[in-house]
Amino acid sequence: MLANKELPVQIMDTIDIILEACNYLLDEAYENSYTMFISRSNDISKGLDLIYSSTIDLKEETIINIPRMCKNITYSLQEIIKYYDKDIIKLKNKLEYELIPLVKDMKQDFYYWCCVYPDEEKLINYYESERIPLSCNEYVDNYEKRDQYKYDLSIIIIAYNKLDYTKLCVNSLLKHLPKNINYEIILINHGSTDGTKEYFESLHPTKQLDILENGWGLSAVKRIVEGKYVLAISNDVLVTENAISNMLKCIKSDNKIAKVVPTTTNVSNFQSIVRNFSNLDKMYEFSSENNVSDMFRWEQRTRLCDPISLSSSKIFYSSSGVIPATYYIGTNLQLFPDDKCSLILRRNGYKLLLAKDSFCYHFGSITLRDEIKKSNEHEYYNEGRKSFAKTFGVDAWGTGFCWDYYLFEQLKCDCTGHVDVLGINCGMGSNSLKVREKIKEDVKNLDVYLYNVTDEMEYYKDLVGISDRSDYFNNCYDSIEKIEGKYNYIIFDGNIEKYKNILSMLQNIFDKLLKQNGYLCIKTKNSNIISNLKFEYEKITTTENWIILSKNSKVQY
Repeated sequence: MLANKELPVQIMDTIDIILEACNYLLDEAYENSYTMFISRSNDISKGLDLIYSSTIDLKEETIINIPRMCKNITYSLQEIIKYYDKDIIKLKNKLEYELIPLVKDMKQDFYYWCCVYPDEEKLINYYESERIPLSCNEYVDNYEKRDQYKYDLSIIIIAYNKLDYTKLCVNSLLKHLPKNINYEIILINHGSTDGTKEYFESLHPTKQLDILENGWGLSAVKRIVEGKYVLAISNDVLVTENAISNMLKCIKSDNKIAKVVPTTTNVSNFQSIVRNFSNLDKMYEFSSENNVSDMFRWEQRTRLCDPISLSSSKIFYSSSGVIPATYYIGTNLQLFPDDKCSLILRRNGYKLLLAKDSFCYHFGSITLRDEIKKSNEHEYYNEGRKSFAKTFGVDAWGTGFCWDYYLFEQLKCDCTGHVDVLGINCGMGSNSLKVREKIKEDVKNLDVYLYNVTDEMEYYKDLVGISDRSDYFNNCYDSIEKIEGKYNYIIFDGNIEKYKNILSMLQNIFDKLLKQNGYLCIKTKNSNIISNLKFEYEKITTTENWIILSKNSKVQY
C-alpha cells in the first residue's frame, strides 16, 4: 500500500478511464473510424505515460513493478495500431484478447497491492467480496449460463525463450491432438527475445498474447480462455499419443475433478515414470504402450505439480469457481504456485487427479531453473515455506503433503471386498489417501472407504477435500472411543511423541479399531517407542520412519 493516499486513487481513476477507452477502441475498430481510433489510442498512451511518470521515481518499494505494467501495455497498443491498415481482424483479436485483458489485470493487481495489502480488514473484504468480480472470465460465465461453450478445449502454450524446445512442443501437440475435438490454441510469448514471437505468428493461432518484458502479464490469459476445459503446456513438454484424450476422459468422469495431470519425466511429487530413453522414438514407443485408457490408474492426490495440466474452466475461471491464481502468498508472486493451487482446490472440496494412463515427456523446468539459479535456491524455497505458512496456516511441505515411499515399499495394499481405511493426524492426508488409491490401482478395487480424524485444526479443511468422512477432535488420545467401526488399515502419521501415554493409546487403537489381518502403521523415530513395540509384538516391520504392525502380531503370554 502506498504512503501517498491520493496517488492510488488518481491511478485507479486513470486505469478506469484507460479501460473504458480500450472498450471504445474495440467498437471504433469495428466501425472503421481511423481518425477516432488514432485519437483514442493517443489518449490511452497519455494515460499510461501519466501512470508511468507517477510511479517510476517512487522512493518506497512496491510489490508490483508498475512501470513494467505500463511498458507492456504500451507495447501491446503500439503493435495493435500497426495492424489497422494491414489486418483489421488481427487488430480486433489483439484488442479483445490482449490489450483489454492486460489493462484489467493491471487494475486488479494495482488495486490489491497498492490499495488493499497489507490492511487486514481490507484483505478480508477483498477476498470475500472483490476478488471474484475483478478476476472472473466473462466468456466462461456466459457459456456456463448457456450451458454451451465456444470450444471443447482451450490449449495454452507458454514460452520464455528456448525456441528449439518450443518448436518440439508445438509439433508434438499438433501431431497428437484428438480428432473431432473443437479447440482453440492460445500462444503466450512471455518476454522472449529469440524469435519466439515471430514463430508463434507463423502458426496463426486462435489467440496470441505477446508480453514485452518477462515478469508481469502472464495471468491475463485467465480472462481469454473460451473452452470448457483448459490444457496448459510448458514449452519444455512433449505431448504423446492418446495423452490428451485419456486426460479428458478422466476429468469428465466427475464434476468435482478440478485438475488432471499426466505422468511425466523429470517432475517431483512421485508423479514421474522413471525411464531412460536412448532417443525420442523410444520415448514415443513407450508412451503408446502406456497410454491406454484405464480408470484404475487415475490416482487422486492432495497436491499436483504441473508442467502440463488439464483443468475445468468453470472451477478455475468462472464467478462460481475459486480462481486459484488470484490468491497470493506473501509478497513474492512466484513462490509455490503448485502447492497454493492444490491447497485452494482441496479446501474447496475439489479433486486433483494424476492420470497414469497418460504419459508425456518433460525435459525438466528449463525456464524456471534458469530463474532460480539467479537467486539462492535455499533462500528461494525457505522464504516460500515461511510465506505459505503465514498465509494458509500450514507448511507447504508439512505432514502429509506427499506420500511416503518407504511406507508403501513395505505395506501391502492388496485387500479385496470392502476395505476401511482410518487416518489419524495425517496432515494433508497423502498417506491415508495413498492406501485407498493404491488398492484401487493394484487390485482394481473401488470399494474403499477413507475416514480421517485429526486434532490439528490447521489441517482439517485439507482432509475434508480428500476423505469420504473426516472429523476434528480436540485431542485424539481422548477421542479414540468416539471412532466407530474397525479398519483394515490405520495410518498414524502425526507427531505421536506429543501424547503422554502413547503406548497405551496405540494398544487401544490396535485392540479396538483394527480388523483381523489389518495393519497399523505408525510414523516415529523414537527409539523407546520402537523398542517397546518390538517387545509387545512379534510380527513387526520397520522401515525408514515407520513401524507396521499386523493384527496377528501381538505376543501372547
